[in-house]
Amino acid sequence: MINIGARFRARYTYTNLYVGFHPVGSQTHAMYGVGLGLRAPFGKGVALEFDNTVHGVHSLQVLDPVPSLVNSQRLMLSVTVVKPLRIWGGVTFNEMFEWNPEYGPTRPGYPYYIMERRLGDVNFRAWPGFVVGVEINPANGG
Repeated sequence: MINIGARFRARYTYTNLYVGFHPVGSQTHAMYGVGLGLRAPFGKGVALEFDNTVHGVHSLQVLDPVPSLVNSQRLMLSVTVVKPLRIWGGVTFNEMFEWNPEYGPTRPGYPYYIMERRLGDVNFRAWPGFVVGVEINPANGG
């Protein structure tokens, strides 16, 4: 998934807004999301970050009327390379709630799960992952 977003950062917290696109594989997807995070700076230009983001996911092959929801928790290390450029990366754990399984799977990315369950009319899936990114923040020098 390729995302572009805005991060609204305070000293120890932040809010994320995302839009994204998954252009490869047997299905392409569009995503949008909002998240809240905590940031623990240690050392000069280094921070440990944790956030939780909820995404709406739509398959672009079938225009499903109700999005699937993906809840993602991320634990990341961020490092300021040069002001205002910061790189970050870490591990994720993701849960997906698919409300309209008759439209086919709307799982973006690779097709592997560590758990899949039927919860009434909802398909539930869970999987680990990873995340890497670049932040450019000219407002406060990184």
